[in-house]
Amino acid sequence: MKIEYDGLQSKEVNQKGWIKYDRFGYEGLSEVLAYRFSRLLSSRLSFCEYTPVKTDKGTGCFSRSVISGGEELVPLYSFFPDEQKNLNASQLFDYYIPYIIETTGLQDFGEWLTEMFVFDMLIENEDRNPGNILLIASDGKYRYAPVMDNANSLGYRDSNYQFGGAKLAKPLMMSHSDQVHLFMNRYGSKLKLCDNKIMVSDLYDYYLHDDVIHAIEILKRTVSGYFHVELIFY
Repeated sequence: MKIEYDGLQSKEVNQKGWIKYDRFGYEGLSEVLAYRFSRLLSSRLSFCEYTPVKTDKGTGCFSRSVISGGEELVPLYSFFPDEQKNLNASQLFDYYIPYIIETTGLQDFGEWLTEMFVFDMLIENEDRNPGNILLIASDGKYRYAPVMDNANSLGYRDSNYQFGGAKLAKPLMMSHSDQVHLFMNRYGSKLKLCDNKIMVSDLYDYYLHDDVIHAIEILKRTVSGYFHVELIFY
């Protein structure tokens, strides 16, 4: 096994996939709960599957690789490496998004990005940025990567006073609601909630009880506010 440090979490790589260990909060819980919530949605997005993990090294989450031989993950910033990563609306709509569509052939890229931002708003993701908005490339062709890197969400560090009230970067450096409003006005969204039940009973075996409750309450609030539906956790 090999340990790597990337972003906020330490990662253990083995033949089956990746284990990401909690480092500053309950990052693994956020990944797992965000994935389980994603399964309730009808969306053009796909999602990387995360499962809970507890070893002698700590708690976290496990995921398999989303690429196979000959494929590579391509972050959004690779299309404009010499530009600043936090783009304003004019740059995005008038140049960058059209350029990415032309380069990749992904004609619904704007709509795809909009639904990702709606999802981020619902999980209160603090760290969606051009480094973890990903495509998959192979033989000069592109497809959308599953949505991943949702660890910095659902209040994952609220109990860790090391961070205070600071927030991590989002692509446009604005609130989730403003970002979603901006993109919805431009592209619209067909993202829908198809079910309202999420299993969480097993998560108490991996993560602190209060942390699970805290993450649940955030998701319950955001979903109720956006879809006007109450989630049921069992």
